[in-house]
Parts: sequence; structure tokens; C-alpha cells
Amino acid sequence: MTVVSIVLLFQPNWFSLAAVLAVAWLMVSRIEYPKPKGQLAAVVLAWIMINVACLTTWAAWPQGGDTLIQVGATMQIALVTAIPLRVLFFKREQRKERKESTSVGD
Repeated sequence: MTVVSIVLLFQPNWFSLAAVLAVAWLMVSRIEYPKPKGQLAAVVLAWIMINVACLTTWAAWPQGGDTLIQVGATMQIALVTAIPLRVLFFKREQRKERKESTSVGD
């Protein structure tokens, strides 16, 4: 769905090719996509439901659907981009906390 979103939003050029290759790399990388828990799970679920609603409305009533497809595709790309960034920041914080706890124990 993310690759389709990239193709729908951007003209064919080097940027869109790089974005598709980045998505392909994410699919085979070791970057984890953790299951969201608690309030974050509700936010992610709402985000996905709005995204699906935009894309479904676009598919069912294509008369004025340019805005809907742009919103849905943008939301999809934002979600796929945000998750790995969140994981990377979370891991950085964990490493920082471990480093601080070992330096405090010395």
C-alpha cells in the first residue's frame, strides 16, 4: 500500500524510485515494527481507520476524489515513516539509559 501511495503522489523521478527502494529495504531490514500498546494502539488504529475510510470513499465515489487519495496516500506514507523513526529513537533512549545506569553504578 505504501508503494502504491508513493506512485500515486509523486511523478516518476529519482526521488520516487528512491522512496520505493527505501520501502523495499524496510520490508527486508531488521528494523522492528513493534505492536503498539495502550493509548498509542488507539491512535494507530484511528489513523489506519481514517486512512482506509479516505481510500474507500475515493474508490466508491471517484468524482471529487483527488483530495481523498492524496490524504489517504499521505497518511499511509507518514505512518510507515513514523514507525521506524519511533523505534530508532526508542532504542537510542534505551542505550542512553543503559549507559547512564552503568556509569552511576561505577
